[in-house]
Amino acid sequence: MANPAHFQAAQKAGKQWKTTAILLGLLMVLMFGLSAPTWAKMTPAPLPPRKPDFQLLYPDRFLPPSTLVSRADSKNAGKVFKAIDRNRFKDAAKLTAKIKDTDLRRLLEWQSLVARRSPAKFKTIKAFLDKTKDLGEDWPKRTTLLRRAEETMPLNLAPQDVLAWFELMGGPMSNQGRVREAEAHLGLEPKGKAANVLRKIWIERNFTKSQEKRFYRRHKRHITKADNIARLERLVWSEKFWPARRQIWKVDEANRKLAVARLWLMRREGNVDKAIKDVQKTAPQLINHAGLIFERARWRRRKNRTDDAAQLILDFHGDLIRPDKWWTERAILARTYLQKDNPQKAYILTSRHGLTPDMAAKYSDAEWLSGWIKLRFLNDPKTALKHFTNVLDVVNFPISKARGAYWSGRASLALGQNNQARTWMEKAAAYPTTYYGQLASARLNRRIAPPLYAKELRPSKALSAAFKANQNRRAAQILAEIGEKQRLRPFIIHLADVDASGPWQKLTADFAARYGRPDLAISVAKASERQGSPLGSVSYPALRPPRHKVLKDPVETPLVLSVIRQESAFYYSAKSHAGARGLMQVMPATAKRVAKDNRLPYDRERLSRDPNYNLIIGQIYLSSMVKRFKGSYPMALAAYNAGPHRVKRWMKTFGDPRTKEVDLIDWIEMIPYTETRNYVQRVLENLNVYREKLRIQQTQLTKK
Repeated sequence: MANPAHFQAAQKAGKQWKTTAILLGLLMVLMFGLSAPTWAKMTPAPLPPRKPDFQLLYPDRFLPPSTLVSRADSKNAGKVFKAIDRNRFKDAAKLTAKIKDTDLRRLLEWQSLVARRSPAKFKTIKAFLDKTKDLGEDWPKRTTLLRRAEETMPLNLAPQDVLAWFELMGGPMSNQGRVREAEAHLGLEPKGKAANVLRKIWIERNFTKSQEKRFYRRHKRHITKADNIARLERLVWSEKFWPARRQIWKVDEANRKLAVARLWLMRREGNVDKAIKDVQKTAPQLINHAGLIFERARWRRRKNRTDDAAQLILDFHGDLIRPDKWWTERAILARTYLQKDNPQKAYILTSRHGLTPDMAAKYSDAEWLSGWIKLRFLNDPKTALKHFTNVLDVVNFPISKARGAYWSGRASLALGQNNQARTWMEKAAAYPTTYYGQLASARLNRRIAPPLYAKELRPSKALSAAFKANQNRRAAQILAEIGEKQRLRPFIIHLADVDASGPWQKLTADFAARYGRPDLAISVAKASERQGSPLGSVSYPALRPPRHKVLKDPVETPLVLSVIRQESAFYYSAKSHAGARGLMQVMPATAKRVAKDNRLPYDRERLSRDPNYNLIIGQIYLSSMVKRFKGSYPMALAAYNAGPHRVKRWMKTFGDPRTKEVDLIDWIEMIPYTETRNYVQRVLENLNVYREKLRIQQTQLTKK
């Protein structure tokens, strides 16, 4: 927004809701570092003292030699893994033959088969699958194995044998598999349904250039003009540029011109006006095609022609074809109009989204954003409530349920429906580890108390015995004990899939944590919580951040832990696609600058190898962000994620959330980057959980 007028208007309307005290309390408690006097004024009776609940995060560093395999086998296994990583599969096979432990030998065979550049052929993979089936073993990445088998299936395999294979394996897993199955049917039943299956594959599936060429050459007699147009349409909507470029020569001139215009707009190539004119000249009936209108609108939005882009979208009343793609543009434009102090235009864009409830993720986002605009900017709580309840009709995860219930409560409160509002807040507060669940607790004047210990799950002896006997658990333990814990992920995921019950998930998460993969423990715990079975403290690992003389104003430990949980999930070797490294996911350039400014040595490799080094650099940077934004945790976290220059820009646009004139919750929701908005909320929701875990006093919000 160019000015915070709507925030001010919302606050004036909010007086009848008595939100000022709540928001101010939230501002100071959940998200700010407070001075001692302010903290003292707002602190209730202290909790019983208890030693902070830290734990040893990387016990694998202190494991004795493997108890499951011999030292010689362990040494040879390490050589096998190195050979596989270097694509020396013949050497790996020779070394594997020296392994005496049969379980370890099969583990190494499996690793060789699923390796990215594995040369394994159909016969070898089939033999492994047959052998493990006879042994009653269920190895991870079965889909990968089946895909590899399908990709290397002999061309001279009889149709009956091909069909028997797919029937035994539960159907094809890859495009090539689907093609082979259809071709086998075609060989046996030329007039059957196989031709329709092949046409469906051509329309709906992606191929490499060589696969595409082979498929079309063999089966073009079954493919119609309409099929080629449908395939091209899908490729363009999916932004598959090069496959679409190849496909345009298989359609008529009108559809070719249409596709060229869309592709040129998509890639922001030159002469887009000429490409559009060619459509008008060659195929005027296609000038209002949904795909062309969409690409023209997106092109204009990217050129900062906001009004022109919005007008194109709002003037189009035909079939959107892909409303999910349109929603991305609508959301970006709507947020731009909020910045321009035009919430009415923003609401029109979001509310006409054209999504259906079966598109749950985007539908819920669209309904929530529409409701938020109606409530906070247009003072229409009645309509807002309908949008928020629409959200609750389609969401299943705690974060989304808490958000929908919280805002339904806010809308009910604005309507003067106090009892209903309290009911909604109770529903939101039922998810105390979520951002909006915690805000709901604050509105109910409750202390935020996530269930870390009270409901710890205790697996039965029988279940524990079954877990211990599981082949994948043993394989994972072997990997960890021979120093290969970076290979544990598929085994932990596979273990978690065995039994969806909370106790089994607890066993799996505890196992992952015990063998040095707290990130996998957190992943299992999050999935379990989404299914209604919180796993307690294993989901929130803790460590003691190192102190250093350059850390003159260290931030509180719970904040550091909250950042680590969101950034790397406590996996100290983590590396992101963007290049961020280690526990606190520090970018090398940032680390180099921090090290130089504080006269510390800079070592790029230590960022992901030395947890203490990463924590010192990360804490210095996080502390500098908190200090730069005068104690505001939301602003500091946004800066940590997106850069301080962007936060300064958002302050100019949305106002300063540290002042009474700007609603902090709305300010966070106004952050234009979905990733950063989510990041801030996720770290803040972690904060009180860690305060509880470490028995650091929380502040209870009270009404004035």
